[in-house]
Amino acid sequence: MSYLSFLSFEYLIAFEGVEDLIEGIMDRGRRANQVLVNKNSKIYMDLKDIVRDHALPYLPAKSLFRFTGVCRDWKLDILTPFFAHKQSNCFSDISGFFYQSRADPPSFISLDRNAYGVPDPCLKFLPEPVDIRTSSNGLLCCQGRDGYKAYYICNPVTKKWKKLPKANADHGSDPAIVLIFEPSLLNLVAEYKLVCAFPSVDFDNGYEFEIISSKEGSWRVSGEIYFGNKTLVPRSGVHVNDIVLLAGNGFSDSCF
Repeated sequence: MSYLSFLSFEYLIAFEGVEDLIEGIMDRGRRANQVLVNKNSKIYMDLKDIVRDHALPYLPAKSLFRFTGVCRDWKLDILTPFFAHKQSNCFSDISGFFYQSRADPPSFISLDRNAYGVPDPCLKFLPEPVDIRTSSNGLLCCQGRDGYKAYYICNPVTKKWKKLPKANADHGSDPAIVLIFEPSLLNLVAEYKLVCAFPSVDFDNGYEFEIISSKEGSWRVSGEIYFGNKTLVPRSGVHVNDIVLLAGNGFSDSCF
């Protein structure tokens, strides 16, 4: 059995013709024997600044790395953490999908190999082999295969990750879990929540919920309990407009 994990870690609104424009600027710089433009002119500087401020944030990461060669100012700007944060909020194209079968490591299916990709599709930068459990707006939630099967929150583009503390409740071997991550241009800190539904040990046919947030840094069991004759389906959860949706057996959704 295999599954596809949706990923849109490089948010981007398509800017038609922008890459051609920037490639033209790069090509202009390579033609040393041709005087095509006066680089000290106000027109040139305005064009360069306009492209940098209003076009570059809407390009995918692979294109941006190529365009660090346009000029020193662009390179310094593109490599700043603030630019990376801005680009992650401006770019909304779907980059591809993470795919993983039960026994194999993860792999990434790019929708455009020239524009999209991740440096380590197998997620070998994590300290142990993992299974992808859920994703949200560019972040992945993975679960280790060894020991107490720790959860990891990671960004597959930057290869940054965080190991979460051990949960208080027993989530089982294949938990029904949802990652909530809504990036904002005004919020420079990546804040997220992880919600796990687990079978209650105190109530028959009941599910309780354990939650951890990046702000609190510790697990807590919420007071809500879901009663029903349905088994929640692992890796089926999504978060939409402050509502967590989980599929139950029989393909009917449950809202929390």
